[in-house]
Amino acid sequence: MPKLDIESLKAMLSGGISTATAFVFAMGDDHVVVTHVVAGKVADAWVTGPKPDDLNDDVFDALSRDKKTPVVVLIDSLEQLFREETVPAVSFLDQGKVVSRYLGMAFTGQGMRGAIFLEKGEGKTRKYLFASVPQSRVLDKWMDVFQKLPNPLAGVHMLPLESMSMLENLNPYEDQHAEGAGNRWRVLIGHNLTGGFRQIIEKNDRLALARLTQAPPPETPPAEVAAMLEKDFKANLSYIKRLGFQVGETLYLTVLTTGATRDALAHLDWGVTKAEILSPHEAAERLGLGSVGAVDSGYCDVLHAVWMASQKVKKLNIWGKAQDTDYVQMAERFSPFIAGLFSLGVLYYIGDAALTGYELYDGIARYDERLVTANDRLARAKEKLAGLPYTPAQVRNAMALSDETHKDLVPFDPVFEALAANLGEGARVTALSFEVPDDKSAAQPARGRQAAAPQASGGPRPHEVVLTLAFPLAVATPEEAIEFGDAVLARLKKAFPTHVVVISKPPVDVLPNQVLRGSTQRGGLSSVKHFSAEFTVSRKAS
Repeated sequence: MPKLDIESLKAMLSGGISTATAFVFAMGDDHVVVTHVVAGKVADAWVTGPKPDDLNDDVFDALSRDKKTPVVVLIDSLEQLFREETVPAVSFLDQGKVVSRYLGMAFTGQGMRGAIFLEKGEGKTRKYLFASVPQSRVLDKWMDVFQKLPNPLAGVHMLPLESMSMLENLNPYEDQHAEGAGNRWRVLIGHNLTGGFRQIIEKNDRLALARLTQAPPPETPPAEVAAMLEKDFKANLSYIKRLGFQVGETLYLTVLTTGATRDALAHLDWGVTKAEILSPHEAAERLGLGSVGAVDSGYCDVLHAVWMASQKVKKLNIWGKAQDTDYVQMAERFSPFIAGLFSLGVLYYIGDAALTGYELYDGIARYDERLVTANDRLARAKEKLAGLPYTPAQVRNAMALSDETHKDLVPFDPVFEALAANLGEGARVTALSFEVPDDKSAAQPARGRQAAAPQASGGPRPHEVVLTLAFPLAVATPEEAIEFGDAVLARLKKAFPTHVVVISKPPVDVLPNQVLRGSTQRGGLSSVKHFSAEFTVSRKAS
């Protein structure tokens, strides 16, 4: 049996689509840089805004001209999550599901996530690096765009993870530092147009920290840019000290910037084992990637994109079904014979019993994952509840006391609203009184009769309202006063359909046959400047 080439197996399992030729979308919070990579070299590049609507026609034209070229997403946003976790070691078929459940617990509700095997832990455990990019509306819209393109979507990757190998090639450890005492650290600082100063910190060949800080405007003098880079590096030192860094340990620094800024940084004493300050153009030449833009440009977006596209094996794909499955590490644990079968895709289920058992376990695993998610939400809800100033029991008691206290009160607001809407423009209420009789006797229905349903509190329900209304100045004659009063009366009757509405004191004294008393000549009733009337709204007797 020929020996299986594990590296070939890794390349096959990493996605199955060659990305040495690809459209790489480097996506950040400020911009998106699209790089067309052909055979590991830059063919073209475009800069767009951070939202899908900002994508220009030139990019769509390039994609449509070569529909077979895959799209690769390289996320360089601020919010990226990394954490090391220990997972129980189980059988080959079950390991991926166990990792998936632990990922669900670590990043609840995050759709884009994945795990990288690090090493065997103590006992029957395995150590993984868990990684995730929080979902957002903008990211969801981008994914919709990618999946509607005719070009295949080869994967979604995280820039700090995929550029670790670039750091190792730009500034490799020298022999005397290869296996020295203590930890070994590497730091990369570069200016990305997508978001700012991207910093990648590596400890013992593993990702220890990824930071993204704001970069200065393009017109900033090189001396000020150099000062900002120095400040960011000192901040990195304070961070890695919390991760165990001690003075005297191996520390390699790589800074990617413009030539002018490099000259401003040249005189600084970084206090590191070795420092490399390069332009992105020089870094690309050292890596054998060819030209990545203008010689004097300090932006590293295209450099990261070409490097990632040129790698046969990617660190982690956080999109699609492969995101939670540790196929490569599981394949390495197999004998050459089984690994060869796996690479050829000829693993068969043996017997219906084995298949049934596997499906049963898969169902249990899915329910376990849902239970973990539900418990996590419950724990967060309890934690939030514990921080409230009052307990739910206290709130319920207060609400019950309020209901008991206000159950017999008449809701006045609907009454005021109905009056205000129907009194007429320019009229003024000069007196208003409410009468609320004791209705306790009505609360108990007669024996054998069902109590009437309570009236909704949203409508007007006064027992009796008496109001004195001053008419507008435009009402100048008795005839107009009577007409205005009748109009108000009609509107109030319509507003209070369950009540009796009358004019208890009319605006003008009249005879039963509606003949006016007094004279309408000068000095008579016409000299009255204000007319007023009293209205009574009372509840009908039951």
